[in-house]
Formats: sequence, structure tokens, C-alpha cells
Amino acid sequence: MQKTLNIFVSDICVGTLVKDIGEQGSTYTFTYLKDVNKIHFVSLLMPVRKEPYISRVMPAIFQQIIPEGRRRENLERLGKLVSVDDMGLLHLVGSNTVGRVKAAKGRLQASSNVNVSELIESPEAKEVFNQILEDSGFKSGVSGVQPKILGDQVSDSFETSITPTHILKSSESNTPYLSINEYICMTMASNSNIEIPGIQLSKDGEILAVTRFDLDGAGLPIGFEEAATLSDKPWLDKYSGAMEDVINIIDEHVEVGLSISNLEQIFRATVVNCIVKNGDAYMKSFGFIYGNELGAKDIGLSPTYDVVCTTAYISADIPALALDYKDYVKRWPTKTELINFGKDHCFMSLGKINEVFYDIAIAALKMKESINYYIRQYPGFEVVGNRMMASLKDSCSEYELGKTDNDN
Repeated sequence: MQKTLNIFVSDICVGTLVKDIGEQGSTYTFTYLKDVNKIHFVSLLMPVRKEPYISRVMPAIFQQIIPEGRRRENLERLGKLVSVDDMGLLHLVGSNTVGRVKAAKGRLQASSNVNVSELIESPEAKEVFNQILEDSGFKSGVSGVQPKILGDQVSDSFETSITPTHILKSSESNTPYLSINEYICMTMASNSNIEIPGIQLSKDGEILAVTRFDLDGAGLPIGFEEAATLSDKPWLDKYSGAMEDVINIIDEHVEVGLSISNLEQIFRATVVNCIVKNGDAYMKSFGFIYGNELGAKDIGLSPTYDVVCTTAYISADIPALALDYKDYVKRWPTKTELINFGKDHCFMSLGKINEVFYDIAIAALKMKESINYYIRQYPGFEVVGNRMMASLKDSCSEYELGKTDNDN
């Protein structure tokens, strides 16, 4: 039995992905079409060539598109309507993806037309979101477990919305007020001098709108690959590995002029994830972007995304990744271990590291104020907010925020 999908880069068909299903298991074959421009590669790990790419598992760049967890389970319930193996899921969501790679059986389907501004301003944004999710949200090719759809917001930058400009995210019953949680934590990251995409919180506090960072000035998708993809990890292995793997991607793919700032961003993000207790910062939570004209030559770390306080829902949560393989253990690292990580892997001076901790200490004070503000604004957020505050206070004490290493 054989299943075939057309693969597109920047809306140009560049090849085919074929799954052969036999008695000994499945084989995946991706073949570029003849005379494809070398800048239209599907992944940094799969440059344009005549020979096909053959593997026993779906190539990581295509796995990146397929939803996970409950979102995947919900899609699999559509078994009566569509094949729900990995090729069926890729076909279902492949026309509405983040990044420039798409998949379809024939032509690409039209993108979402959800109006971001109207949804954000609606006092019943959650109800509207859920209805959209039920009607057509299953076609959204945005990876992750959280309910997500794509939406449009025409602005001065985009006279016409060629592709959806935003990712809209909601929460589930086991993660109440996740949107406020993420908004506060992402703002904390921004206040820590970490680059983040634009974010907006809906009036009812239930929806977070995230501006897509994988679009160029004309609103066209550029290259985006998750660290899991560039490490060639299948989605089931997303929690395996260490932050050292992300560092290795920077070393291998990012030019020296940009790698220094990228390494500092990784260090800042690592410290912030420890401070807010983000136990879900795994290999799919770090991404790399590159333009369409220069191909892989301008690759760099994407803005930071998906920063949340997971201990607000799982009190004993631990980090998704270890720091490195020298002492491979998944637990919240000490301040000394973070300092050594900054020096040994991010090549930062002690003075620069102290500057990072100072910036984050100031951001933590602002985060405390922000938590209190949103508890007042949204009474239902109080339980989650108090848990976030408790985690933050513990972190401020544990990591001695406000003190430099020279003060010890």
C-alpha cells in the first residue's frame, strides 16, 4: 500500500513524500522534483539533490507540522472522515502550517480567515474560539498540545493578509487560565531582554494571540525549523536531550557573527525558564528561522515562545531537558550550574552572566506586580496566580536574584 503527498516550499511544489506500507513496516521516500531551486530545500538537513531521502520514519521536518497530545487524539477521532495515520494527519493540517513547508494531496487549500482583532476584543472570545476550533480548527498545522488556530490581522505592514498573521491559543480544563499564565511569563522574558513575538491577551483572558515571526515584510512565510527537527528527533523523543543540543545546532548552522547573540539569548531563556519554572521547555520549544532569498546562510535563533509556569498545574514539575551531558540529570539546576553553563557552553564572561541575572531580577519584580494585577482583573485566575507567585518567590530565593556571583 502506498500513500503520496505533494510537498511545497513557499507555495511552490518541490517534491513528493511517499509512504510505502509493507509487511516489514513502513518506508518513507522524499524526492525533489527535477530542477528545483537549491534555496527551496525543505529542511537544513535535507538539501536539494537528485537522490531521494529514504527512512523508516517520517522525516522530522514533516513530523514538525503534525499536532501532538490531545490535539492529535482529537484528530484521530476523525477516522471516519480521513485516514488518521501520520500521512493522513499531515494531509489534514498540511495547508495551514507555520514556516514555509506545506503538504497536500493536490493543491494547497485556502488559509484561515479568523479575524484576530474581533476575537481579541470579544468578551466571549473563548466561546468563539471553541466554535471555530470545532468547525475547522482541526485543520491547523501548528505543532504542540495546546488548542491552536491561525488567524489574520491586516495592519500597515500587510496591506492584504496573504497568510494568517497570528497563532491563537487557548487553554484546556487541566490548564485553566493558561493564556494569562503565558502572557505574564512571556512578558517577563521580554523584560529580561529576550526577543519575543508580539502578544495580545483577549478581553476575557482566555485567548492569547501571538504574532507570527515566520513571515517576511511582504507577509510571506520564511523558513522555520524546531530544534527537535534539526536534531532529527521524532516527536515522541521531544523530551529527550539537553540544552547542549540547542547549543550544538547554533554551532553547526549559525554564522559566527550571529552565534554570539544567539548563545546569549539561549542563556537568558534558560535562566528565565528556571525562574518561572517552565517544565515544558523541550526540543520543540526552540526554533530557528531563515529567509527565502539567502537560503540557509542567514539562519538564526527565532524569537522565544511558549514560556509558561508549569508548576502552577504540576507542583513537582521538573525541566524537560537537562543542561548538558556532562552531568545528565533532569532537575532544576543550581545558580552555580547555570553560571557554569553560561561560561562553558555559551562562552559568556562572569560579568555578562551577572548582568543577565540582574536583568532577570528586575523582570521578576515586575512579574510579581503583573501576577497581582491579573488576579485583581480576573478573580478566577487567583488560584493559578497564587501558585505562580509561590513558584516565583521560591525561585527568587533559590537563585539569589539581586545578588551577583561576586557577592557570594
